[in-house]
Amino acid sequence: MSEKIINTVLLTIMCILVFAISTERRFYQFNEWKKNKSLYFIDHITAVTTLDAYHWLRYAEVETGIKKKPKYDLRGYPDLKKFPEKIPFLSWLIAKTCNFFDNEGYNKVYVGGIKFINITASLFVIPLIIYLFLSGGGYTGILGALLGSFSWAYYVRSCVGRIDTDSFVLVAPILLGLFMLLATILKNKYLRYFFSILAGVSFLFLSKAHDALNAGYFIYLLLFIFALFINKLEKKEIFILTILYILFSNPLHLITGFHSLIGFLKSKYVLNFNPEGDIQGSVKIVFPSIIHTITETQRRPFNEIIQMVFGIKSLALLGIAGSIVYFILNFRKSIFLIPVFCIGLMAFITSNRFAMFLAPFVGLGIGYLFHLLIKYIFKITNPDLLKYSGIIEIIFAFVFFFSIKNATAYNYVPRPSIPPDITKSFIDLKHKLPKNSAIFTWWDFGYALMDIGDFYTYHDGGLHGGIRTYFVGKALTMNSQKKFYNLINYLDDNGFKGIKNIVKNNSTPENLLNQVLNYKGKLEPDDHIYILYTKDMIGKYGAISFFGNWDFNRKKSNEDFYQQISCNQLKGNFLLCGPNLKIDIANGVGFLSNNRRFLLKRVLFINNGYVITDNEFPEHLKGWNLELVMVNRNVFGIYLINDRLFFSNFNQQYILGRYDKKYFKEVYNKFPSARVFEVKK
Repeated sequence: MSEKIINTVLLTIMCILVFAISTERRFYQFNEWKKNKSLYFIDHITAVTTLDAYHWLRYAEVETGIKKKPKYDLRGYPDLKKFPEKIPFLSWLIAKTCNFFDNEGYNKVYVGGIKFINITASLFVIPLIIYLFLSGGGYTGILGALLGSFSWAYYVRSCVGRIDTDSFVLVAPILLGLFMLLATILKNKYLRYFFSILAGVSFLFLSKAHDALNAGYFIYLLLFIFALFINKLEKKEIFILTILYILFSNPLHLITGFHSLIGFLKSKYVLNFNPEGDIQGSVKIVFPSIIHTITETQRRPFNEIIQMVFGIKSLALLGIAGSIVYFILNFRKSIFLIPVFCIGLMAFITSNRFAMFLAPFVGLGIGYLFHLLIKYIFKITNPDLLKYSGIIEIIFAFVFFFSIKNATAYNYVPRPSIPPDITKSFIDLKHKLPKNSAIFTWWDFGYALMDIGDFYTYHDGGLHGGIRTYFVGKALTMNSQKKFYNLINYLDDNGFKGIKNIVKNNSTPENLLNQVLNYKGKLEPDDHIYILYTKDMIGKYGAISFFGNWDFNRKKSNEDFYQQISCNQLKGNFLLCGPNLKIDIANGVGFLSNNRRFLLKRVLFINNGYVITDNEFPEHLKGWNLELVMVNRNVFGIYLINDRLFFSNFNQQYILGRYDKKYFKEVYNKFPSARVFEVKK
């Protein structure tokens, strides 16, 4: 049997094996979920591990007929748009494939979507292994695929329940690069034509699955032409191959691709150096920037990025160095992987999200250095052994990976993005509240409320920031429930479009707030608007107050937080909180170590969302507020907060149950999971 046939067989087996390992672990996670159904399966709803999943699932449910197609989409209330004629491509894929999977008695779109992503998230390993072999890296791609698949940076974004386009971010550029490589290096010109066409078709398909690939259209086109030149193809051949690629990738990308690239470079993931805010209108009213509150867009320290890529810093750095060696020694053939590597390196200077692109190159680099070492040793000792080097590389890849798998996310089992009690509340509300109800709350659960409850929402994970999120944050953090009511009425009559018009008319921040927060109006009988609070908003209050406490003149914000303290005993009048803190709740004094102390203005005991004890200390002009929050007389949390947070609408309504009955009516209380107030008509 020839060496070529042996390598082909080995390469095929390795692709199948690594793909099977990657996919099996994701299905293993799902099977682990089924061992704890109360956490992951609520009624017909299956847990997901990204809040964006509900966006794709809702459209897929409409496509399959599980949900009736509404006249209006549920996003962006009250500025409604008609339901889109063309649903997102990922939703369409889920809708068309969900029947191929066993739904195990649950919503077929949810389970089908989860299992579909389990497969697509692992697809990148196949073109990566083949690419490395064809470009001179031997079986280096095996280790790159394994470490790439199970890196924390990628695995947590592509594991079970992560129904999102992230499952295509690696396979899209690597597969495109592989087809371009084949169109460049194959000797048969008709095969080159075929793979040039295939590269164009794959771009067309994959750019729909993940539209960020559109930003790379010109980069890959130029790389393709450059690679054809440096591989010394005839000019006529270069022209034909280029034209074939352009034709089958849609020539319109010559126009739209440039705009996509500019848009990508300007996005919050790349040029996120404006923590101050978003400029709106000709007078440059600067609203707070959403970048400040989104974890994945933020820059992280070097060591933290390395940890995300691979848990052993020295090996991670060795792998990156090894990848650079691979690119240098195999430049003509490795050129199509360079964009992926460069995007990965961007994680060190901009959004940490890009770390997942770097993950495969750690394994690739380590594998390639071993590949060079084996070749060198055999060459100087016994050249006849070179034919066995591939087998040794394969063995090394698997032995190395499984010996260090604990430094990866190999055994990780994710928890649901929304706790089961909150999911259950959304299901309850769907049955309790009138149809066509609108929910006013923080943006995180916007997609879920639309999908699970069929509610209109004011903002969501794709429609947030700027004016919308500022005014939602303002409503929750200001100390006037009347102005909260006025804001709801203004939006109901004028929408956010009305606010934008005020800004465009050269308004000042003071005039803007006066028009919106002092608006006189009332809801119509068929308007059903509700304020929703959930327990996660306690931890998110810092982000909420970043928007709500925004100072337009200083272009800065003063954030407030629920400062949680851990106390284990109430002894007499003293609340004992470890060896360094005790609080005299009778006299409103906290005692710290080293004879330091602080004053309390109020001490409140709250049970199930209602105040049962309220001790005030008016003699303490300055001081903290202590809230001991209980659920069924069991401590849920103990918080120290300042006055501004204490008097906020969020704290007064949600934590203390003190709502103005003139403007609001409590309609649902499953404290702390969820609490809902109706805006009175």
